[in-house]
Amino acid sequence: MKRLYICIALVSAMAAASVISLIMLKNAGSKLLGQIDRCLEDCTGGDEDELEKELEKLDEYWGDYYVKASFITRSSSLDDISGSVARLRSLLKVSPDDFAAEINSVRYRVELLYESQIPHWRSVF
Repeated sequence: MKRLYICIALVSAMAAASVISLIMLKNAGSKLLGQIDRCLEDCTGGDEDELEKELEKLDEYWGDYYVKASFITRSSSLDDISGSVARLRSLLKVSPDDFAAEINSVRYRVELLYESQIPHWRSVF
């Protein structure tokens, strides 16, 4: 009977850790998506000084997000997004259209990162 209690406790602990990590990833991702949306608004608004400030905030927040998400997900997908975030400043100076496409790509990949961490019954069986 003790083994059953230990197994139940272990499964419960793993389930709780999974739920907590998903909540943490969701909260951090929603803040990051909000920052990306502010950058997109400034890009379409045409205020370059404000956009530079928002890009600086995005860079800073991406560093925090990377640390949090690296405990939960594969680093290869995070590294791809990091490369895109690093290219944003140079794309803004070269081509605003490419900047908008790249930041939309970052937004999509952050959303996809969260969605890929949600467990589904089809992946269990």
